[in-house]
Amino acid sequence: MHCYFIGSTDKDSLTYRCNELMTFSLTLTDGCTTVPCHHFQWHSEGDDGCIRDGSCTGENGVCKIETSVSVPGFVHLTVMAFDNQGNPLADCDPFNGGAGAQIEEIKAGYPEPADFDDFWKYNLSLLDTMEPYVLEMIEQPCHDFDDACRLYDVKLYTGDSKMLNGTPQNRFGWPASGYVSIPKGVEEGETYPIRMHFMGYSYTGATPATDPECIVCLFNPHGLENGLSQHVYDQQQRETVGQFGFQNELNYSPHTVYFKGMIMRNIQTLRWAKTIKGWNGIDLTIHGGSMGAFQSCSVAALCPEVTELHIDVPWMCDLGGITLGRLRGWRPDFEENGKILEGIRYYDTCSFASRVTCPVYVSAGLGDYVCPPCGVTAMYNGIKTGKRITWTQNRTHGYEAPSAEKYVR
Repeated sequence: MHCYFIGSTDKDSLTYRCNELMTFSLTLTDGCTTVPCHHFQWHSEGDDGCIRDGSCTGENGVCKIETSVSVPGFVHLTVMAFDNQGNPLADCDPFNGGAGAQIEEIKAGYPEPADFDDFWKYNLSLLDTMEPYVLEMIEQPCHDFDDACRLYDVKLYTGDSKMLNGTPQNRFGWPASGYVSIPKGVEEGETYPIRMHFMGYSYTGATPATDPECIVCLFNPHGLENGLSQHVYDQQQRETVGQFGFQNELNYSPHTVYFKGMIMRNIQTLRWAKTIKGWNGIDLTIHGGSMGAFQSCSVAALCPEVTELHIDVPWMCDLGGITLGRLRGWRPDFEENGKILEGIRYYDTCSFASRVTCPVYVSAGLGDYVCPPCGVTAMYNGIKTGKRITWTQNRTHGYEAPSAEKYVR
């Protein structure tokens, strides 16, 4: 029997005020009936630094928990069910959720660099001298829509690695590598939208994606050969980039941050995609989750021809929020031994999102503390174009309860 929590609050979870009591009502269920247990233990932590812990009986399978936050921000609530031996209940998902107070007031916690635009304008000018072109384009079996699409493994020239100071450790100027699916209707003169996908934090090749209604581009973040075993990718990662993006010594200067090469490669991929025969010349949407959302925001900010942006659990939002005591999440350091890592400031998703000009659609979890809700909200509040966000209760970075409340803004 697999159990999980259904959770709700006494009002819309995003409408509390600072210091207002937030009352969570939780029910442990197997999907059909309420499941009793010996007791529940809970832990809450807020963006004000306040930590609370408690426990209550679980004999009826339900509990109420009260907490609050004293500043514009969020509370992260975790709850677990225990048996009479004091062990976590077997085959039972914990609850990971939260609620926010005065979230309309949340902004990025640290100013962006004064020369943010100049830095990226300079990098775009470098790419203007390095037109992308095809190095390899090899047709592959198209298992999903073999009668409707052609699938290609593509490698692109994206820049002069020597000119961009490329090394095996930073991969600046490495070729882009991914898959492109093109509907066969192109051969009859039909035209289609382009949909680009960017991958989350990983060191692996791209995965083919096909759709008979559009041209689909999915390239891996690093310019790796596609189709190798994960064992080989893992070995390559250990020998070269390590935990890429997290090396503090590279994050003091914006010119050495690992993500610079990733973003520039993505921009070149988009520039090449626009030359694909069969594009309708208008519709160009970008999709990505986690680090893929970070990449998607950066490309949409730097390439105004993007017509729609769809991002899920966006990463790298509000890196400087920790200077205000906000819950950190999992991302590169913002400071080291009291010194700001100035380079990483040029890669904050908040800064990119504020420059996007197309409609933006966001989804996120109230229990996601890889990409904390406060940071996502700071990013969302800074978007100046049409936008919509969907929040899910009891959703983490990699988990969503089978039944969960959603809040759309």
